[in-house]
Amino acid sequence: MILFNLVLAFLMAPLHAITLEVDPEQSKIHWQGQKIKAGSEHKGTLKIKKATVNVDQNRNLLGGTIVIDMLSLENIDLSGQWKKKLETHLHSEDFFNTQKFNEAYFKIVKVTPSRSDLYSVTGNLTIRGVTRSETFDVRVIRHPKQLQATGLIEFDRQNYGVKHNPEKPALRKALAIAQDQIIKDKVQIEIDIKTRTL
Repeated sequence: MILFNLVLAFLMAPLHAITLEVDPEQSKIHWQGQKIKAGSEHKGTLKIKKATVNVDQNRNLLGGTIVIDMLSLENIDLSGQWKKKLETHLHSEDFFNTQKFNEAYFKIVKVTPSRSDLYSVTGNLTIRGVTRSETFDVRVIRHPKQLQATGLIEFDRQNYGVKHNPEKPALRKALAIAQDQIIKDKVQIEIDIKTRTL
């Protein structure tokens, strides 16, 4: 009877969280933005500055944090002066203002398992100093000596102040608003992170 109670207590005991460090060199972030015109889109990359993943003893996802280096924002579908022009624009105060806000953050606050490898994740996304709650699906791949997590976040850039909104005279401001309406509000960030070797 005593042995049975000990086994039962062990099975009912909460699993301790294990924190795994993400390897930035093996991890990738891709972004995509579109204009209203069909087929007009731009793609690029961002680098992870640091990140961690929290799992239980069975390597089930419990939480995690990601710090994104916004100064690393780069376009990959253009070249030459057009690439430079777009990147300058995206780094400017009109959009991500990366000189002032050089990091973006995502912290998981809720994890709901869908099946053994798929989770619904809710977390706080911070861009340009603005924090909003975002929910998306994350797939966890359990390699023998490494964990990999992939997911696609789609957020509304207007909610984070990523828009043409210069404090200019009325005519310039009207032009900026017109330019802003050409760009779709939804931005996609595809995350593929890998932990350091276990």
